[in-house]
Amino acid sequence: MSGSFESFMRDAPCWFCPEQRCRLDPSRYKYFVRGKGCMLGVLFEDTLNVYFEWLTEEGRVVDYGPELRYRCWTKREFARLMAVGVWEPEAELAV
Repeated sequence: MSGSFESFMRDAPCWFCPEQRCRLDPSRYKYFVRGKGCMLGVLFEDTLNVYFEWLTEEGRVVDYGPELRYRCWTKREFARLMAVGVWEPEAELAV
């Protein structure tokens, strides 16, 4: 269901560099989704996938390395999870 960090970085736009990112800056994300006690920030999309950063869990900022924080799902899977209510759009970043 989720892609590896290596595939994430391979598919990322040339401007994306996780080491230089200012985490939790809302202007860095296209939109947010909340569910399962977590919040994800969607960074970018391509024709097949949605690429996101895992931001919070149970209201606390996650402190995991990039290999766990940056993931992608196929748009089909992402849409299915949204349709069944696992993830819901969130208007702003809430930490």
